[in-house]
Formats: sequence, C-alpha cells, structure tokens
Amino acid sequence: MTSILEVKALEVTFRSGMDEVRAVKGVSFNVAEGESYGLVGESGSGKSTVLRALCGLAPVSGGHLLIEGREIASPRTADFYRRVQMVFQDPYASLHPRHTVDRVLAEPLAIHGFDNRERRIEAALTDVGLGPSFRFRYPHQLSGGQRQRVAIGRAIVRDPKVYLFDEPLSNLDAALRVATRIEIAQLKAAMPDRTMIYVTHDQTEAMTLADRIVVLAGGGIAQVGAPLELYERPVNEFVAGFIGSPAMNLLPGRLEGNIFHGPLVADVTGYDFTTRPRGGEAVLGIRPEHVRTGEAAAALPIRAEARVEVVEPMGADTLVWTRLGDTPFRVRLDGEDRVRAGQVLSIGFDPASLSLFDAATETRI
Repeated sequence: MTSILEVKALEVTFRSGMDEVRAVKGVSFNVAEGESYGLVGESGSGKSTVLRALCGLAPVSGGHLLIEGREIASPRTADFYRRVQMVFQDPYASLHPRHTVDRVLAEPLAIHGFDNRERRIEAALTDVGLGPSFRFRYPHQLSGGQRQRVAIGRAIVRDPKVYLFDEPLSNLDAALRVATRIEIAQLKAAMPDRTMIYVTHDQTEAMTLADRIVVLAGGGIAQVGAPLELYERPVNEFVAGFIGSPAMNLLPGRLEGNIFHGPLVADVTGYDFTTRPRGGEAVLGIRPEHVRTGEAAAALPIRAEARVEVVEPMGADTLVWTRLGDTPFRVRLDGEDRVRAGQVLSIGFDPASLSLFDAATETRI
C-alpha cells in the first residue's frame, strides 16, 4: 500500500528551565493511504506530541515528516491544512463561544476558497449526526458530545485526506464516549480512502478504531502491530501490561528447561520460544480471560490453586482477584459463575495462551 504519511526518526525536545526534555525520541512509522492508525501510551509517552509535531504545533528538533512523499514545510502552508485536519481533545475550548455552528463550519471554507459551501456544510452536519436545527446554535447551547461532533464536522467539511484525532473522546462521559466512538468508526467506513491517525490513552478506542497501533513508552516506540498481534504477542512486559483490560498477569520465576518455577509450577512445552532467558530468570504472563476454573481447569496441562480475595460482578462477566501464594492473580469468569471471597479456586490454562519474558531485559522470549 502507498504511504501517505511518513515519520522518520522524529525528535521533539522542550526546554524546562535550564534543562532539555526529550519528549519524542527517534520515532519512525509509515501510515498507508486509507489506513486507521492508532498512537497509544500512558500520559507523558509522547503520543500527543507526535501529533502536534505533525501539525506544526510542537517544535521538531530532528528527523523528517513527509506527506505523499514530500517533506512537510515549516511553517505549515495553506495547502497542508487543506489536506490534513486535526480534531482536538477539548470540545469546550476548540469552538469559539460567539460563533454559531454555521460560522464554525463556514470559516475554513471561506479561508481556503471552497465552492459549494452550503452543500458542504449540510453534508458535514449530516455526516456527524446533527440536523439542520443545529446550524445556527451557539456552543453553549450544545452538549459536550454535540460540541465534539461539530469539531469533527469542522474537519470533514474540507474533505481532507488525513484526519488527526487527539484524544477526542477523553472529555466525554462513558455513554457519550461509546456512542461517539461508534460514529467515528461509521465515518471512517463511509470514507475508506481517507486516512485517520488516532491518539488515545484508552486501549479500547485504539483496538476498535485502528488497523494498526503504535504503542509509545517514554517517548519511544515499544511495539507496532495490528491490534490482535499486540494482544496475543506483546514484545515486552510493558506492552503486555498496557494492552488488555484487565492487565495480563505477570508472574516472576525461573525457567529450567521447559519447566517454569514461580508462584506456580508450569510445564511450558508447546510454547513458541523465540530465544531463551539469560540466567534462567523469567516472567510468565497469562491474560485473566485465558484462565479456566473448576472442571475446565482440571483438563488443562497447567493447574494451580488460588485463594479468592475480592469478587467484582460486572454483569456479563466477573473479575476475580486472587492470590497464588503471595502473588496477586486476576481471573475473568463468565458472569454466571459464582465464587466468593475466601474460596480456594482451582485454575488452569494452556501453554499456547502464555507469554514468557526475560526477567533481565523484559523482552519476549
């Protein structure tokens, strides 16, 4: 596929008093035309800074940014903003309080000399699920979700090739977040040739909206891959703990041949090793949803007993907090399963569902 956007060895450095802070450290990735691309990471990982550097809102101290094979000019030109549009995080701050929705959508069309402005405004409002009755309302007359739809409409009214979303759902309540996430997915499905880059700290948003995901940590890239690849084969302990909710269980121990000794003893024969840990120290990872209990556990090659400490019924499923010896261990059960605090739970899992990491390097083995 043709790359529409290329980031090569991007460096972003800020001054903090007398010190320099490297917010982005040699980040490189390519985004294909028509692709939905997610940038995820904890707060301070550099994900929003990468997006702001693309838009010219953060200083680039090294590397190259290219769109359609050409270096992006600095400062950004009018042509760049015709092709690339950003939807900001805060729908309350991104709209002028004294401008109607109509003016918010009309101004960029006038600035860039677009024809058929009426048709474009009406189409944009329809695309984001707002009817004609919203056209002459002011921001204070809109809910948070409606404001964010207007912000998205302001981006799509120019029909750019690339959309940049900077945590657009983070200021919405839970129900609105889900609804708006679905609307963004529907919007992308209606524009398959348009490219979307989506920054979020919420892995659910990234997993559901992105074709590929970059996981950032400490200003650098931890892993790039399709959502299922990150979930099933995390390359290190950070990605294993970050992707998936609840987080993967990580059990410290030692690997002797194919036998893992830790809070439990596990024969990992059948695991797909890429290398062996130095010194034998290893970490065994298993996702809570891959753990089986009761009779189902008895049929599996790796078995143990865990004491239940806390039970969190969540409707369709139940999250159970247990201990394997002194080590916390999470189990996700079907909502119909009944367990109670203090109970000893028989658990089991298959070696094929494991991840193993070198304890010294924290990388997958």
